[in-house]
Amino acid sequence: MIRALPLNNYSIVLTPQRGGVYALYTIESKIYKLFYIGQTNNLLNEISGHLMVSESNPCIRNKILKYQCGFSYKEIPDQSERNRIESILIQRNNPACNIN
Repeated sequence: MIRALPLNNYSIVLTPQRGGVYALYTIESKIYKLFYIGQTNNLLNEISGHLMVSESNPCIRNKILKYQCGFSYKEIPDQSERNRIESILIQRNNPACNIN
């Protein structure tokens, strides 16, 4: 089972302001469905940005408005390692909201 935190302002404040890779999920009947994978040099700012009205990815915005969502992350300080891991995870999982 995925250890995901609820995607809300209360849970996000516990997220570190460090680099890492993260995933966003919808949660329906205890079933987690991955819809986005991202990487950033500031997990707190990036993940909280997805809750903003100004979210630029319409797919992410629609999922967050329509479903209960969660997120998970892994701290990874090295930028090249984050890029590599993000790319592998996107290729393997093909998340619905990762737009090329």
